[in-house]
Order: sequence, then structure tokens, then C-alpha cells
Amino acid sequence: MNTTTEDMLAKLGLQPRMSMRDYLLPALGVFGLGMLAGAGITLFAMPGVRRQLRDRLRRGAAKVQEAAEEITDEAEERRVGKGKITDLPGNGKGHPSAAGEVSH
Repeated sequence: MNTTTEDMLAKLGLQPRMSMRDYLLPALGVFGLGMLAGAGITLFAMPGVRRQLRDRLRRGAAKVQEAAEEITDEAEERRVGKGKITDLPGNGKGHPSAAGEVSH
């Protein structure tokens, strides 16, 4: 059986010594999260930045609404267009008619 240093220390009731990395990485992570949270709060607390962000969101929403309306209009035109007589088979576009006639 292969006994490691950690196993021996555990049998003696001791624990391995923590390295600088074991302390530093979690501390830097918490510090980074704190900085991000502070920056976010600062941006939203500043009236000018908040106004710019709101305007950008409104313009983006307007663009999305325009695109959705265009798509809806196109879909409606296609739906209505399918019911026209000119779009039925046998309309002179080389398609046989529904009665089985073949264009000559």
C-alpha cells in the first residue's frame, strides 16, 4: 500500500501546510467579483450612463419591433398570395391543371 504525506499527517492528527497559492487564488477571485459588482453599481448609479443605456435599449427594441412587423407582413402576403387564382396549378406557367390537363 502506498502511503502519501497527507495520509501520514492525517494519522497524526495534523494537516498539510497550505501554500501561498491556496490563499491567493480565492482572495483574488473574491476581490475580482467585488470589483465587477462595484463597477456595475457605479454604472447604473450615474444618471448619464443610465440614460444612455436606456436610449440604446429603446433603439434596439424599436429595431426588433420593425423587423418583426416586416416578417409578419411578408408572411401575411405569402399566405394571402397562395389563395390567388394566378398561383394555382395550370395557370399558364407550365404546370398541369387540377383536372389533369397538360399544357401543350
